[in-house]
Amino acid sequence: MPDARCPVTVPSGFSGAGKTTLLKRVHNNREKPHVAEIADGMFEVNRDAGVVQVDAEPNGTAETFLEMSNGCISRDELRTAVAVGVTIADKPEDLSALLKPDCAAAIWRRQPVLDFQNWIDGLSPAMLPKGRMVRRPGAIGEAVAALCDIAGTPTCPEREQLIGDIAALADLFTKLVQTPYLRLRLQPVTSNACRRFHTDVVTARLICTYRGQGTQYGTSSGERDPARVFSVATGAPILLRGTLWPEIPASGLLHRSPPIEGTGQTRLVLVLDAVDNREDEI
Repeated sequence: MPDARCPVTVPSGFSGAGKTTLLKRVHNNREKPHVAEIADGMFEVNRDAGVVQVDAEPNGTAETFLEMSNGCISRDELRTAVAVGVTIADKPEDLSALLKPDCAAAIWRRQPVLDFQNWIDGLSPAMLPKGRMVRRPGAIGEAVAALCDIAGTPTCPEREQLIGDIAALADLFTKLVQTPYLRLRLQPVTSNACRRFHTDVVTARLICTYRGQGTQYGTSSGERDPARVFSVATGAPILLRGTLWPEIPASGLLHRSPPIEGTGQTRLVLVLDAVDNREDEI
């Protein structure tokens, strides 16, 4: 009879021993993709939540972080660790699933380039670009370059990669939702920010976290928080319908910023909103 046991490695040690560095190396190793990473700690806030991605799609390939509020998870829960109404897209063109009646959000499952991720994770928070403005979709790249200049973001290939990626996401999002303007918000975040689960008062929104833990989401009915909470992987864009989307009935999909206050983390979050009339926007 073949041995069906699953090998388990338990890294442990004092703060600064290198546990998170080890997790990053395991996570970025794509030669052996069938890996589940589970973090446990004695802190109110999971400090490694931005690193750990639970390999929990039914086909064993998706990267989703599932928060276990009671410390337990069943085999059935692992098999269905994607919120109802959320589509996982392997290719950017598959994000068009957002237009389907039963889809409340779509996530583009992609892996950040390791050199780029190391660069942006190592930048001083003061050098991270930040700003908010409304622009034509074709002007987004130029606007982000200007924000990088203001912040003193170092001139290098990784900076150009960041600018180019944001411009490409803006083009993709614009073509999908057919909007004449985009509201751009690029923001370093060190607090809990939007800590309550909610749906945005927009038609549609794209969120991509380039640094730190990604957006949390889940489904709920009424005013209650989701019973199961998921996190979008770092560098993976999520497209969400807002309250202005002509959807009946509402999907019940909610999202929030991850609670990182007090952890010392700095996230870099991109938000793009579809805007019909520039004169109505600030």
